Amino acid sequence: YASVAPLIWYSELTHRSDGGLLLMRLANVAWGAVGLAFTYLVARELTKSPRIALVSTGVAAMVTQLYASLSLGMSDGITFAAGAAVTWAGLRCLQRGSTSRNLWLLALTTAIATGTRAATMLVALAVVATVAAFEYAKPVAANGDRRRAALRVGVIGVLPGALLFGWFY
Repeated sequence: YASVAPLIWYSELTHRSDGGLLLMRLANVAWGAVGLAFTYLVARELTKSPRIALVSTGVAAMVTQLYASLSLGMSDGITFAAGAAVTWAGLRCLQRGSTSRNLWLLALTTAIATGTRAATMLVALAVVATVAAFEYAKPVAANGDRRRAALRVGVIGVLPGALLFGWFY
């Protein structure tokens, strides 16, 4: 809701009769478009093919129920975007390794997902747990201390969201 607060303020300043409801719905659709962009990135990360990723995004965009829920709901678009973003960040860690850059990207998207909604917070925690489990499952020779690597993923992935938002649900 913080992302649409300026739209509500604008509505109040311009004395819109709907109180900003239409602008909030449009913002929700825009967040849904961001979610579709992250859907492309998820498909691209999984398939390594821009064509397949584009077709996958097109299929997701053609689901008519998506626009119905985005135009009526107030936070469904940002929830979709945050969930897709944290999934993409987790896939980057799994596909390209848990480098510092990828882990900080995971931490950023986890923090955003934590502040968005309880459902995306749970998705983010599941993604971080999955990446940590994959780090723990790596052979010892490839990683050194696998417990330390899994703990590093867990701490870096969860701590920023917990510090920013806590457990508020």
